[in-house]
Amino acid sequence: AIVTEKSDTRLMQIAAHNHAAIAYMNMGELDKALAELDKSFVLNSLLGQTYLFKAKVLIKKGSKDEACKQLRRGLAIGLEGDELEEGEKLLKETCAE
Repeated sequence: AIVTEKSDTRLMQIAAHNHAAIAYMNMGELDKALAELDKSFVLNSLLGQTYLFKAKVLIKKGSKDEACKQLRRGLAIGLEGDELEEGEKLLKETCAE
């Protein structure tokens, strides 16, 4: 049970950082958004959602090349449902090669 509690706590912390990042992004505080996402990556670098969120912030910053790397990584790790659709759409729109 202890492992589960630690895992649950970590996932809640990641969710909190990711949600804070989206809020900062929506307010135009892009550097703060990236800082929150970096905190998520320290806790777990294998969540596709965090890469998707980072790509969205980087697109707003105009860093399309880095955003494309983040999108590809997120898609490779795995996204589901609406996030998968959004990731594929952003990749197609932003990263046309």
